[in-house]
Amino acid sequence: MTRRIPSAKVRRPEDLGGIAITSRLAPSFLLCLTLLLFSFLAAGEARAQSAIPTWQPPKTGLGYDVDLDAGEAQRPGPIRAREVQLRGAQPLYVRLLFSWPDPAGEQGGVPLDTLDPLVDRYRDAGFEVILAPRGSAALSGAVTGTMTQEPEILSRWRAFLRAAAERFKGRVRFYQLEGLSAPGAEAGQARAAAFLIKKGAVELRGADPEALVVTETLPASRLDYLSALLGEDTSAYVDVVALHSETEEDLESIAAKATALLLEKDPSASLWMLGEKLPASSSVSTGVPQSQPDLVAVSEGEPQTQTAPATQATSPAPERGASLIRKAASAFAGGARLVSFDLPPAPDGGP
Repeated sequence: MTRRIPSAKVRRPEDLGGIAITSRLAPSFLLCLTLLLFSFLAAGEARAQSAIPTWQPPKTGLGYDVDLDAGEAQRPGPIRAREVQLRGAQPLYVRLLFSWPDPAGEQGGVPLDTLDPLVDRYRDAGFEVILAPRGSAALSGAVTGTMTQEPEILSRWRAFLRAAAERFKGRVRFYQLEGLSAPGAEAGQARAAAFLIKKGAVELRGADPEALVVTETLPASRLDYLSALLGEDTSAYVDVVALHSETEEDLESIAAKATALLLEKDPSASLWMLGEKLPASSSVSTGVPQSQPDLVAVSEGEPQTQTAPATQATSPAPERGASLIRKAASAFAGGARLVSFDLPPAPDGGP
């Protein structure tokens, strides 16, 4: 079988977005200013490269996550700002996480017809969209070393990825294949996940040669597993490696360790880190009951709100904003490319 390797694999490592970090942050004007500040870091360089005809991912970037499996009230909408909508040198990113809609599965997942308006909503606001379908325990469990024929669930998953790439060709470039490893998988079990990565990449690139493939999010402490995964000849299929920091360890140190591994195993791959937390919420007692609008619909049109009691106040916005800046700067210093925060919705539906 002849497999096509798109040119995107060659144009990396300094071009692709790299590290993503996830966290909780109180909605504030400071947050928007912080994200917009980082969004213009590469403006000068991109203007110098304006003659390059083909699109290339920015060298660094920021964004945030939206979990479509969560209730609508927990999904932040896009930041509405002229600077973001113009995209320019440094677009903001949004990562849409969702369970893949297995027709034979017990859980429905998110169908492509539902994704369509959401993708357009963020693109119209100026965001670069990352689709991150979650696999399932049934999918990862179906791949064994004793297979004599392809399991039906694998055939359905491959068909879903191809259909997604066909539908979103020209609108979505990044596909992150989440949930391919069994929970707590040991390094010796990386072969099954590598097999799924290869199958998924073939489907995505077969439908859209410009599609860029991102690994599932792996704990930064499991570099042994990542090494085993890359050791399964996945380098030709993977454009980005995604990690998640589980501790307060310095992000620059984490990025340096992961980058050293990538230089050895897959020097053309970029690095993302997902899941970094900002300061936790802290209770603030004022003696007066508080209420705040609670987002109830953000999927289409203008978000609507209703009043709900505030049971917990978040840590001060300046503290969280300062933490966001510190963590992003540390990640960039360690070789980060893309930093994405997990932000709750504000009363107006934004992050």
